[in-house]
Amino acid sequence: MGDLTAPDEGTASSPRAIADELSEALVAFDHVDYNAVTADELRELLDARDTVEELCLRYRRQQPQRGSQEADS
Repeated sequence: MGDLTAPDEGTASSPRAIADELSEALVAFDHVDYNAVTADELRELLDARDTVEELCLRYRRQQPQRGSQEADS
């Protein structure tokens, strides 16, 4: 089996940029009409949202402290 890699699609490589992208994904969940999905799909969507939120928070915690050089990247 080959290496597990993602396609070159995003440019977010710093914790801050990744967290920003994940935050945008969380906003997208607000645009879903939850009445239009089945109960199973709803559970999966809510689980996915929880996972994205957890990852977003994890990357936010990895951000350098304010005032450091990396904070602006």
